[in-house]
Amino acid sequence: MQPGNPETVQEKAVRLAQQAGAAYPEAVAAVLQPFEGPTAAGTSLFANVDGQIVPYEAALATTRDKNPTLSPLFSRKGKLDVRLLTPTQYRLIRGVNPELFGMRPR
Repeated sequence: MQPGNPETVQEKAVRLAQQAGAAYPEAVAAVLQPFEGPTAAGTSLFANVDGQIVPYEAALATTRDKNPTLSPLFSRKGKLDVRLLTPTQYRLIRGVNPELFGMRPR
């Protein structure tokens, strides 16, 4: 975030993923595709998880704890099983962290 410039949705999502312990926060934010939505307290980040709109923090916890396909994004030791990823998930993750698939980092 630049001084004087507001934080973008993607920057905020990456920061929250880092705080949640993600080893690859850019990939987590890319896959969850967060968006801002109005709440009683202003605006908050939300994500669509299994067809349900949930707060972004809850989406991070669900991905980390209950999604065996994407939970390796929270550990440097974990390995993604490419066979289990959807084509969209593969494309989004490869776009920000190609090294997870044995490619050169950008």
